[in-house]
Amino acid sequence: MGDEYTEPGEPEVPGPCHSQSQTSGYDFRCWFHEPASWKEYCSPGTGTPSPTCGEGFIRFPSDWDGDEDPYTPGVQPNPHSGAYDEEENQRSYPPNCSTSATAGTNSAPTGAWIVDDVPAGTTFIRPCGRSASDGTFTWSMNRADDGTFPPKRDIHQIGGGWQSHFFFSHTRTGEPGGTGAQLRAEGTWTLDRSYSGWMRIAVHLPDHGAHTQQARYQIHLGDGRYETRYINQRRMANNWVSLGAYRVDGVPSVMLSNESRDGDGAQDVAWDAVAFQPLDREPVKVAVLGDSYSSGEGTGFAATSGAGGYYAETNVGGDLEGTADERWQSGCRRSPDAWARKLYVGNLGLSGALVDSWSSELELGWVACSGARTVDLANVPWDQDVDWFTPAEADGPGDPQYGEVRQAASGVLSEETDYVLLTIGGNDGGIFTNIVTLCMIPSDLCHLHPPLSGAVNFTLGTTIPRTEDALEDIHEQAPNARIVIATYPQLFGNEGRETWGDGICTVVEQTEVDRVMDVQSTHRNALANLAAELRNERGWDIRVAYAEEYFTVGGAHHACTPVEDQWMNGLVWNHQGSGDEPNPALPSRASVHPNDLGTDAYANAINCALNLGPSEPSDVCIPADG
Repeated sequence: MGDEYTEPGEPEVPGPCHSQSQTSGYDFRCWFHEPASWKEYCSPGTGTPSPTCGEGFIRFPSDWDGDEDPYTPGVQPNPHSGAYDEEENQRSYPPNCSTSATAGTNSAPTGAWIVDDVPAGTTFIRPCGRSASDGTFTWSMNRADDGTFPPKRDIHQIGGGWQSHFFFSHTRTGEPGGTGAQLRAEGTWTLDRSYSGWMRIAVHLPDHGAHTQQARYQIHLGDGRYETRYINQRRMANNWVSLGAYRVDGVPSVMLSNESRDGDGAQDVAWDAVAFQPLDREPVKVAVLGDSYSSGEGTGFAATSGAGGYYAETNVGGDLEGTADERWQSGCRRSPDAWARKLYVGNLGLSGALVDSWSSELELGWVACSGARTVDLANVPWDQDVDWFTPAEADGPGDPQYGEVRQAASGVLSEETDYVLLTIGGNDGGIFTNIVTLCMIPSDLCHLHPPLSGAVNFTLGTTIPRTEDALEDIHEQAPNARIVIATYPQLFGNEGRETWGDGICTVVEQTEVDRVMDVQSTHRNALANLAAELRNERGWDIRVAYAEEYFTVGGAHHACTPVEDQWMNGLVWNHQGSGDEPNPALPSRASVHPNDLGTDAYANAINCALNLGPSEPSDVCIPADG
């Protein structure tokens, strides 16, 4: 723990229990509740440490260059030998002490009451000073027959996150009689006052020690009602994240446990702080669901947050170093440049700006995930009818939602939802994925394994019925919402191959080009017919946004046009973060997806459809030059 060692009972001097930084703060302290002594051979200068000696460290001597691996397999370095580089004091994982946005953090919700996970007035060693809290945080733990509380074994504290402190544990399934049930713990934040009206609830996620993609928050609204919201905690930044806006009547509280359906003790779940933001009105509630065309896959090459421009928790490998691990990888790849952040609802401003400013006017629930199929929109348990830890296949049981819960079950839908916007169906049967991997890469695979040989029949016989099932789940959860389902832009144009130049698309066989256009036309027409049936025969408020019409405004902009004209990416070989395709021999998942200009076109199509009058049909929104 330091260069100098202090025996128990000795005066406080620089060392593992009292190390002073450049700012005169102290890094750590040790407390003894009974007499203690060093283990034999563990004291400095007594020879090689025994296997029973702890060898943990926080600060390191200055003669290690930082490039070597201090943990050589089979050889544990002597911590007294000067084999480690020294870290700067008090600078690792700095806490968030401000409600204003700073480097690496966003601002807290405007005017919010913030309840921390420690009592008000708690003094910290790290720079935030005394804590402030507008309420209380309490624990409820499983109690063993002998009167002890086993969950305490796996509840830990770290001097980071909001105001220099958060708790974390590890997720487990909570099955009766199992380890998870024995170690179950619930932490609850309760506001110190009653409130009646609309309120946004947000949680602070610390920049480490929070990894689960299935954090399940119960929002109690003061009068016996409660809502459930799942979020992905792995933001890897000190950020505030909204759980939604709710009508509160009484004293609100928020509960989070260490239980999750994917829990096996490997992933961290964190309890930090909760913000209760009073709102002056009921916000317009928009939910964005669906696949990669709704998540923003393909945008954000100039990264502003997260690897490759995607939000960090949606574009990360399975371990903390960011390497690919299919068990814990997240590749939902939601992007700041997705069309979900380019919406104009009625007379409101740009959706992304309203969200970032914690506006009372709009609440965005965005759970679209790259790779999602129709079954992933269902309101069913996360692991029902899927083979977790298995990559999604063409139409197999794999898990394209990664570790996130099914979208209709995530908590973003309710009777108060005003709009549900989505794209879905393109991943069913692996049709369009096969076009990229088999036909757009120079090889004989497209000829040997025609990916679209039965695609039209599959679209009509499987994809559309599954889409209807998904829409029924959505409508059941959000019966008062307008649903806008958008079509896909044409991957290839009908203006003639001679206009494609020498690009990679020229390797696609003409028979496959014709089939792709036939499948897309079939899907569009069947989707329009389904929406018309749901509207006319069942009375739903549903519209179709014909996105492909907007991709031809002013000329062709598909994936095979010259680069300067593309609103869709061609093949992208520069992989973007560890949530991308793990095989470097295959193109990035950003391939054949809208770029920033393409999400502008999508936003235009969807903005028109969501703002149509009650009696206006969807085709009113088809542009004249589309």
